[in-house]
Amino acid sequence: MEIIYLVIFFAIFIPMVIIGKRHLYVHEHEASIRKEINKFDETIKTIDVITTKSDFTISKDHLY
Repeated sequence: MEIIYLVIFFAIFIPMVIIGKRHLYVHEHEASIRKEINKFDETIKTIDVITTKSDFTISKDHLY
């Protein structure tokens, strides 16, 4: 009789765990990915502003 209860318990419990884990995993990483994409976009915009406003010129006496 105990085996039947265990089978019923695991038949209900395992799908709940799988579905719950799948939803938690997606939402956790979605926010961090969005944060990194926003940070990347801000960095690209900053680089564009620096390169367009730069009046730096290299003369013939410039050493690398």
